[in-house]
Amino acid sequence: MTEILLTVFMGLTALAIVIQMGVLIALFVSFQKASERLQSLLPMIRDTKILLAEATPKVREVLYNLAARSATARQDAERISLTANEITDHYSPAPGFRAGGLPRVRPGSFAFTASITSSTAAPCLQSNGKL
Repeated sequence: MTEILLTVFMGLTALAIVIQMGVLIALFVSFQKASERLQSLLPMIRDTKILLAEATPKVREVLYNLAARSATARQDAERISLTANEITDHYSPAPGFRAGGLPRVRPGSFAFTASITSSTAAPCLQSNGKL
């Protein structure tokens, strides 16, 4: 009986070794195919690396120029803003007057009545020759 068990055990072990050899051969074939595909991609990868090496300094120069232009534009915008502020400050009317030349006063106040009287009476007096 022990001889039969020993023979069965050796047969099963041989079968396991044959299955393992089949798996290893399949792995070897798949790795060979992957290696061939990778070898066909190698020139394209090399060309891409060369192209990237050539383009890197140009991209850096473009970014440097863009940063310089941005700084110049920012300075110009600040200068234009200061100039516009100086023009509005210089040519703005006095604080108490509007664009029409009449003073800013509330209706019903003495200054309002005086401004209406002076703006209407002065032309009448001029036309009558009394002023």
